[in-house]
Amino acid sequence: METGLGPSQVKENDILHSDSTSYQILNFNGEGCFGKIAKCRNLGTGNIEAVKILKFDLIECEVEMLEAIRTLDPDKTNIVRFMESFQFQNLSCLVFEMLDRSLLDLIKERKGNPMNLNEIRPGLGIMHADLKPDNVMLVNHRDQPFRIKLTDFGLALPENAVEPGMFIQICAYRAPEVSLGLLLSTAADMWSVGCIMAYMYPGRNLFPNNCEHNWMKVMLHLLGQPNHWQLGSGIYTSDYFTWENDSKDPLWRFKTPEEYEETTGIKSKMKCKFSWLVKDLEDALHRCTTDGDPTELKDREVFLSLLKRCLHVNSEGRITPSEAMTHSFITMVHLVEDRETSIYADAAFQLMTALKEPISTVALKESRRRLYSEEPVNSSAESSLTTRTDSFLTHFSQTPCRGLVKMNFIINHLLERTNG
Repeated sequence: METGLGPSQVKENDILHSDSTSYQILNFNGEGCFGKIAKCRNLGTGNIEAVKILKFDLIECEVEMLEAIRTLDPDKTNIVRFMESFQFQNLSCLVFEMLDRSLLDLIKERKGNPMNLNEIRPGLGIMHADLKPDNVMLVNHRDQPFRIKLTDFGLALPENAVEPGMFIQICAYRAPEVSLGLLLSTAADMWSVGCIMAYMYPGRNLFPNNCEHNWMKVMLHLLGQPNHWQLGSGIYTSDYFTWENDSKDPLWRFKTPEEYEETTGIKSKMKCKFSWLVKDLEDALHRCTTDGDPTELKDREVFLSLLKRCLHVNSEGRITPSEAMTHSFITMVHLVEDRETSIYADAAFQLMTALKEPISTVALKESRRRLYSEEPVNSSAESSLTTRTDSFLTHFSQTPCRGLVKMNFIINHLLERTNG
C-alpha cells in the first residue's frame, strides 16, 4: 500500500498493520463520508473482524467514547465489542467484533414486509446521538435470531458535554429538541428508539428524511406541537415557527413552505406521503395491522402505549430507559393471565425464552406450531443446525403483525444499552 492513501483508496487484499497484529482486507461492508467498514482477517489469530477505516481527524471523539464504555460487558449491554485502535500511514482504524447484518439490511431483505411485534419486543450517561437501523446490528441471525448490538459511536458524547443547539441524528430519527435547538439529554436517544420501533412495525420510516421542514410538519400532524416553553427557548424555533400576538391568545404558528424558505434559504420539499393519509400515530399503526385474536389486539395496544411515551414531543415527558424496561410491553405482564387460554400469549412467552437462550430446533418449531396450530413437530427430523431457525423466521416474517415477541427482544436490548 502506498504512503498517503486515504480511506477511499484502500482496496481488497491490502494489509493494515497495528502494533499487535496485521489485518488483511477481504471486502467492504459499508462506506460513507467518514470512511469505510472493512471485513478483515486478523493475520495473528485468523479471526474475522470488522475494521472501521477513517480519516485521521475523525477518530479522537469515537475512541474516547469507546474507551469509556470498554469496561462494560459488551454482551450484557448489547454494545459492539471494541478490540483496538491504531494508525497506519495516514489512516485511522478502529477494530470491532464482526457482526452479521444491520437492522436496515434485515428490513430490506424482507422486501417491504413489515416486522411483527413479536420481533420488536426483545432488545454510563453517554448519548449515542445516532441511533438508527443502520447502527443496530444483528449478532448472528441464524444461531442467535434477533440478538442485537449497538455500533458506531462516532457522534456519541458524555451527557454533561452537550450544549444547546448541537446538531445530531439524521432527520428521520431526530428528536424535536434537536431541531428546535434546546438543551439535549439521553431523552433524544429514547426518541430514536421510538422511531426504530415505528420503522420495524410498518416497515417504513414514520418521519421523512428528505427535508427538516417536512419532518416538522409530519411530527406536528402525528404527535402535536411542543409546549409553549420549549418553543420559546429553542435556538432554531424561528426557522419553523412564527410568534403571533395579534389576538387575545398569542401563539406559535408553523411557517408555510414559502416562509421557511425565506427564513432559511432552503426550499421545503412537501410531498404527499403515508403520514398525510393518517390522522395520528394510533391511526398510522392501525392501518399497518391485520385483525388478530383479542390477546394479540391487547398486546398491540400495549405496544402503542410504549411507542407514544417514547415519541413524546416534550423531552421531559418522554419515558426514560429504566421506566421503559418495566413497561408492560417489555415485561409482558399483560399476557400472563391469558397464557393458559390463548395460543398467542403462550407462544409469546415460549418465543421470548427461545430467543433469549440457545435451544433446539424442536423447541423453536414447537413454539411456532402452537402459535399457528400446526401439526406436532417430529424431533427426529429436526437435527440440522443450519436449518435451526430459517423456516421459522421465514414463516413469521411473511405474516404481518402475527405476535410481538421478537420485536420486544430487539427493543429490550436497545433499552438495556440506553439504560447504561
